[in-house]
Amino acid sequence: MASLNVQFNRLTANIKDIYNGKIEAINKAFVETGEEMLIEFRQEQYLSPHIPTPTRSKQDTNENKQKALAFAQSHIGGSPKTSKGIPWINRSFRAARGVIAYVDRNDSNTIAVVLYHSMSYGAYLEFAYNRKFAVIEPLIRNAAPRLMQKLRKIMGGK
Repeated sequence: MASLNVQFNRLTANIKDIYNGKIEAINKAFVETGEEMLIEFRQEQYLSPHIPTPTRSKQDTNENKQKALAFAQSHIGGSPKTSKGIPWINRSFRAARGVIAYVDRNDSNTIAVVLYHSMSYGAYLEFAYNRKFAVIEPLIRNAAPRLMQKLRKIMGGK
């Protein structure tokens, strides 16, 4: 009887090890996906033109505005990797630097990749103009299938 208990305990320990290994791999997949989305966001964002914010000593020139408008018009027709048009014109890069990605886990075994703006006007940048220049939602939509594929591999699916 003691031998049966020892075997049962070994089997239970093996199952726990396998389960914990899969949970760790899932956590890693979520973290990697969050990092990939953040890198993709920053690559897309830093490609858009930078027009300095006008200050009292330095005003926007009409030439800068024309360059920005020409860039925006040239990118509206196509469909870049993460958005319908250019994300937005960078003036200070605060919004681009303020996008954060992290993995959220809670007690009910729920895990999520969270990607959000830390700037107060981030919601405006994403929702204005009927989401024409949204970046975060398209990033999530593009990353979701890749994440699901990673999770299928971890769990032994196709």
